[in-house]
Amino acid sequence: MEANLNASMASLGDSVTKEYNYFYDQEYAEILNLTGEYPTSHNDSIFHASIGYDAGQYVLPHYVKERWDAVLFHLKPISEGKTSLKEIYIALGYFIKTFGRNYKIEEELTEDTEPGGNNKEEGLTTNLFLLNSYINKLNDDGKREIIDKIIPFIARLVLKADQLFPIASSFPILIQGKNEKINLTKEQCACLMAHMFMCVTLDQYNSKIASLRNFSQLYTDTRSKFPWRAKMKMEKLKFIFNYFKRLMKEVEIPPREIIFNRLVYDQECYEPVTSQAWTECKDTLLKAEVNTSAIPETNEGGVQVCFSDRKVGDQTLSLGATQQQIIFLTHPELIISILFCENLQDKEVLLTQGVEKFCTHSGFSNSFAFAKDYKDTCPLAQTENATLDREIIMMDALDFKKNKDIFQFSEDAIFRELNKAYVGFLGDDVKAEDTPKKPIWTGKWGCGVYGGNVQLKFLLQWIAASRAKRDMVFYLYEDLTGIKNVDGFISHFQNKEIGALMKLLLKYAENMKGSSGNENDLFEALVSSGS
Repeated sequence: MEANLNASMASLGDSVTKEYNYFYDQEYAEILNLTGEYPTSHNDSIFHASIGYDAGQYVLPHYVKERWDAVLFHLKPISEGKTSLKEIYIALGYFIKTFGRNYKIEEELTEDTEPGGNNKEEGLTTNLFLLNSYINKLNDDGKREIIDKIIPFIARLVLKADQLFPIASSFPILIQGKNEKINLTKEQCACLMAHMFMCVTLDQYNSKIASLRNFSQLYTDTRSKFPWRAKMKMEKLKFIFNYFKRLMKEVEIPPREIIFNRLVYDQECYEPVTSQAWTECKDTLLKAEVNTSAIPETNEGGVQVCFSDRKVGDQTLSLGATQQQIIFLTHPELIISILFCENLQDKEVLLTQGVEKFCTHSGFSNSFAFAKDYKDTCPLAQTENATLDREIIMMDALDFKKNKDIFQFSEDAIFRELNKAYVGFLGDDVKAEDTPKKPIWTGKWGCGVYGGNVQLKFLLQWIAASRAKRDMVFYLYEDLTGIKNVDGFISHFQNKEIGALMKLLLKYAENMKGSSGNENDLFEALVSSGS
């Protein structure tokens, strides 16, 4: 049967693009299209009541006997390397069809990719064509490694869940409005990633968590008229397989911790963030510099800002290759935060500590691609936890293109962005003001598809970093657009009071009412008015 499948995979079928061919055979149509009849889903409302999803704890399949029995039945043979590719597909098909609620496939377009397209494609079915094509494009040794080694290794990680996550010590969902952190070992993170690969993650019955919680969309070919979609997904599969291959080759997964910390503004712990507090702030503007290159590959020595969506990690598991998705794919342990982090509110961020960088990339958006494996040299942090000394802040900017009624120079927008950045830049040690802090490594936060003003975002992040007692490095990634006169602006205002600059900004913003906010040079205007 395996030989027949290889022959089927090698035979040319429907071709939707010149670059990517998809392999189809009637014998395997049910498997690759997942249109066959699978056992119907169990009654999730019974599970909901019996497990207690409302308790705010993340629910894994082994907490539910019926679900875990199904996992054991399908994954034990795979974990032993005794199954064919067809049987692996059957297991994936079963899990996709039966675990949790079915979500509707929605693939979004961005304005910088295919102008004039629709926002959604209706009536699509989940299939495994891209996973099949990815495996088929490998040489014989590569195919055998995936079928006989990597996928069995992933299955074994799933089956360790009952050891790694005892029911009595489940981890919490990071809910809105609550400061809380989750400490997971690297092996626990790998186990959750394996659940996502095998599509056995459960619906948490929480509308504030992403409904797309596994890799099924990366396996799916929608046969779109836009060939870049298939190409992007297949590139993402390279990152995922590289991650598992690296772990598989470890003698033992390092016993280090990774921390996911939801930071929420708390007026009892933080300084006030009212407009009056900002305009009367006597703290001075600290060091800021602009670097025309990208953040160093080693990614150590600073706190990196990830320009996230309010839905943390959004589109990492489908389409999208902007800064957020690239950071998640090159640091794949971040991906699991999609499972348990509720959407971010205005004065909330997600701070992660200790994730490992597994690979590098090339390109951006449509040109995005996997580059090569990467051996992380980041040192361990000088803390009680055995974590890498790497901190990444997920913080979402306002989307001014989607919400055209929001004026980015309005006081509401200015203070929303300023307070969001301030909460993130303070970090989790808000009272240790005398302790030296790492600089903030950031850039054009919300200035791409969200339409943010580059000079305004530089200014707001500089103010927030300074009040948080941190220097700031603003990385341009070779794109100098919108940042002229920055050196003169920095030299003019550095060491001056934050409150004085805030007053100038708000006066400028008042004069900008009725305009887009992009016609004038903000830096030049503020220097002139502050002289």
